[in-house]
Amino acid sequence: MEPLPRDSLVFQAALQDADHHVDESNLALWDEDPPYAISPSADTPQELEYTDWLVEVMHGRRLRQENERNRERAMQLACHSAKEQKKILKREKALAMGEWEALASFLKGYRGGSREVKMAKHLLQWRARTVFDLFLLIERLE
Repeated sequence: MEPLPRDSLVFQAALQDADHHVDESNLALWDEDPPYAISPSADTPQELEYTDWLVEVMHGRRLRQENERNRERAMQLACHSAKEQKKILKREKALAMGEWEALASFLKGYRGGSREVKMAKHLLQWRARTVFDLFLLIERLE
């Protein structure tokens, strides 16, 4: 997995409250599975720079969303026994693994533009992180 760009100001801004730091109005597209609409001329220096910026923003956004999910999950699991928590987490991990596998399979033949492929791989990386994080949570319960 690629390390998070923790030193990036854009990453840090996106990691904070979305309403005050980064305009996320056009970012929801990248939360969805590909195929994405192909960007015209996404290989110009300016467009490549924008794609790099977009990756840093999405890392921050995805980490913020993951932190929110983790807080919600912890509250939901708190009222269950360790055995039941483990069962719930295993079910969630199986679903996340299925989403990762489906995207990995799709990417083998994906012929989008350079930005679209990079963002699809970015989503794949975050799906892998989710599976791994759930694996660690389950391991802690054993």
